[in-house]
Amino acid sequence: MSMECREKYIRQIANILTSKTKHTTGCLIEGEGDVCLEFQKELINALQDNHALVCHIDFKDYTSETDCIAALKRVRKQLSSNRQDGKSLFLILTSFERVEKKTMDAVKVLIGSRSLGINLLVSANKRFVHLVGLTEYLVTLNKSNAVFSELYRYSTQKVLASLKNDSWGEADES
Repeated sequence: MSMECREKYIRQIANILTSKTKHTTGCLIEGEGDVCLEFQKELINALQDNHALVCHIDFKDYTSETDCIAALKRVRKQLSSNRQDGKSLFLILTSFERVEKKTMDAVKVLIGSRSLGINLLVSANKRFVHLVGLTEYLVTLNKSNAVFSELYRYSTQKVLASLKNDSWGEADES
């Protein structure tokens, strides 16, 4: 049952993110690194089930901030070259906090990505004001709260969906 709740919650987020066809959207995922990565992997699968083209990059895989920015530019170029396929394009970025000194360089690349029609899904261990401005939704992940995760839309200031902590924990045990 709880695995079903978890899958339903992730599918719900994927449906919300892929249903917007008129303009690009973005989602900031805030939480601990490992929890965010696990959540993003499940969300990637759900997005691909919705026929979205997804490229994932984890800044922890790079030794320097310059390498992170270069990799981000490569992924953006790769995604933008596939625009003619008619699929929703998603750039999934993990561990944004890794580019501490080059935050603005990364933000500039993300702004360029949005202007190319690429949707953003960025995870970080804290809310970066620049990312809040680039995204329409916020997903919070917190293992210690009664509510493990909430999907929040900035413009309406409302929680659109949530997942109780016991649903996530029980699903991990299965």
